[in-house]
Amino acid sequence: MKIDFNFLWSTLFLALKGIPVALGITLFSVLFGLILGFICFMIKRARLPFFARLISVFVSFLRGTPLIVQLFMAFAILPLLVQNFFHYFEIRVNIYDLNPVYYALFVFSFYAMAVYSEMWKSAFSAVGSQQLDAANSVGLNHFQAYKHIIGPQAFLVALPSICTSSLNIFKNTSLVFAIGVRDITNIAMIQAGTQYKYVESYLAIFIIYLTVCTFFEYLFKRYELRLGIYKNISNF
Repeated sequence: MKIDFNFLWSTLFLALKGIPVALGITLFSVLFGLILGFICFMIKRARLPFFARLISVFVSFLRGTPLIVQLFMAFAILPLLVQNFFHYFEIRVNIYDLNPVYYALFVFSFYAMAVYSEMWKSAFSAVGSQQLDAANSVGLNHFQAYKHIIGPQAFLVALPSICTSSLNIFKNTSLVFAIGVRDITNIAMIQAGTQYKYVESYLAIFIIYLTVCTFFEYLFKRYELRLGIYKNISNF
């Protein structure tokens, strides 16, 4: 079998148009997941029995089911429920006209929330409780202690996990082609179907994801080193 490099490069350049979609889904999901994941972590940390249990069950469901299944459930079941709700209240909106990218944003955001909620738990557990006692001893209240002392340290501890999880979310965006989102994989697969050259299309997808992930991994590493300067100072 010979690889058609002309087809490979043409598919590669076409698939590049899907990068903004994949990055957009990733960025929105990461921001939403970090914020809501932190809120979930704080609720569980406050030991509110009902809400903590509810969040634990929801997180277990999201972490324990394949992402592709969640996408299909959101794409097939969610519109049906919403449309029945609209029909009951006589709201004349056709939910089936909604762009499938919104279902991808919905699923990936809550998936990121489940991942990051556990990540925050590990990060804050790594910061010793004596840090809070020391902050209180110099007159800082709990909010100030978390804002100025505990929070920055926990964020630095969590940064490698944030980077890894964010890259995994970006790579998982290759699944959204299954619900019709025009991303990198979707464009490449459509192109492959025109001449039945799937090997070249998969190679194009591989090159794009490898290049983008390597670039962002480098940026994350540089940012992590910059935030870790205080560790080097403390050694003197």
